[in-house]
Amino acid sequence: VVLGEPGAGKSTLLAAAFPHSPVLRGLRGLERLPYRPVLDALRQHTPALQRALADPFSRLRPYRLDLARLMPELAPDEALPPLDALTARSRLTEALVRAFEGLAPPLVVDDLQWCDGATLEWLALLAHDGRLRWRAAARSHALGAAAQALLSDLGQAGRLHTLRLAPLPRDALPAVCAWQGGT
Repeated sequence: VVLGEPGAGKSTLLAAAFPHSPVLRGLRGLERLPYRPVLDALRQHTPALQRALADPFSRLRPYRLDLARLMPELAPDEALPPLDALTARSRLTEALVRAFEGLAPPLVVDDLQWCDGATLEWLALLAHDGRLRWRAAARSHALGAAAQALLSDLGQAGRLHTLRLAPLPRDALPAVCAWQGGT
């Protein structure tokens, strides 16, 4: 997790380091909408998801209807079966993991501080499970209780590495650009 103040270059650093990774973006004011950053990222990859769901050998295919509960466009003319209260959440969690595994890992999370509780729980599961790695950027001063708890728990479990960025001085920008071009 890259921590810092607004304008420190957290998002730019992650975008440069992982240019082909799917990006979840926490959005200020939408912190209470479950899985909003996850859904927005998946919708950017709808054609790839549809291809994976059409492939009879895809690991994602058995979870098509689970994903369709969040993304109705994946099964537009199909009635969804009733939910099984005991397995619905675990099936949805697995469906989301498999959907992102088919994209270019690692997963990048921008503005972690504005992610909803369901997304944060899902990220915690990913970190503990180790199947799908993620990197995140967050404004350290704006982390809410749930995000702070996530980072604290991951730190105690030895599953968290943090990098604190100070704002980049304007006169250092040419050197950073030259270094980035040389790697």
